[in-house]
Amino acid sequence: MLITRETDYAIRVVRALHRSGQLSAREIAERENMQQAITYKMLRKLAKAGIVESRRGVEGGYILTRPVDKLYLFDLFHALGEEMLLTECLESGYDCANNQDGSCAVHMELCRIQKVIEEEMKRMPLAELLKPVSSPDDPAAI
Repeated sequence: MLITRETDYAIRVVRALHRSGQLSAREIAERENMQQAITYKMLRKLAKAGIVESRRGVEGGYILTRPVDKLYLFDLFHALGEEMLLTECLESGYDCANNQDGSCAVHMELCRIQKVIEEEMKRMPLAELLKPVSSPDDPAAI
């Protein structure tokens, strides 16, 4: 499992829409310093997953379908079709010679870690990740 470049792009698309509301793909690309082709690709995947919605017309663009306090990193991973497994032995139907009877300690530990990672990805809404970071010189940071 990797946090890929695509995941980064998806977060940036969500950030732009969260901050500005409805935007065109061109506006998102400009605000987030992304290539338009990549922006369109991310928007298609996010729309297919129901995270964004496209509005046509002169005043069209893209909007989020739900607030970022109801959206998680886990949701973006699934929207992009990213593989979330630590290792292939966690795949359903994987035939491991070392875990024939289900007693492989390595497999059990990897399952535990996998569950923790998934829970963490569901723990913090994107609203928290998208908050501006205050600098150490900011009096509000104290």
